[in-house]
Amino acid sequence: MAKKISENCISCGVMLTEKGFTRFRCPDCGEEEIGRCTRCRQQSNPYRCAKCGFVGP
Repeated sequence: MAKKISENCISCGVMLTEKGFTRFRCPDCGEEEIGRCTRCRQQSNPYRCAKCGFVGP
């Protein structure tokens, strides 16, 4: 089964189209893809992995 590509910031929901966004696998379980916009990254807004519940800035 194909993994879903994050299209929105996991913290604020904005579409990941602007320069400076990032996508990465959960640092704990490595299964869920997490997308973060530039603003949430700069402000260290928290995010939660939907698969394992890991919380990170």
